Amino acid sequence: MNALHEATRKVAAAKKQGLVPIQNTLVNGSQQLQPCCLDQDKKIQELTDELKHASQQCEAYLSKLLAVLKDMEEQKLKISVKIQNVQNVAVAAGSEKGDVK
Repeated sequence: MNALHEATRKVAAAKKQGLVPIQNTLVNGSQQLQPCCLDQDKKIQELTDELKHASQQCEAYLSKLLAVLKDMEEQKLKISVKIQNVQNVAVAAGSEKGDVK
């Protein structure tokens, strides 16, 4: 999750640094982008890619975490059943001793 927050922070910081809309210029009848705008667009694309990657990592971690939590819940239920069985045996053994007296 830190990677996602970091990427979001970087995108917001890049926007605050005064990114302006792309400015087109005509050179020999064809449009070309200003070099500073290209750099800004490249940086935005890099940050966007980083954000997507961080988001994918978060999804993968969440999936793994949910699988682990599910396994833990299943193990907890199995242990609870075993404990209940042991208690039942102990109660039955105690009542048998009480019947013998």
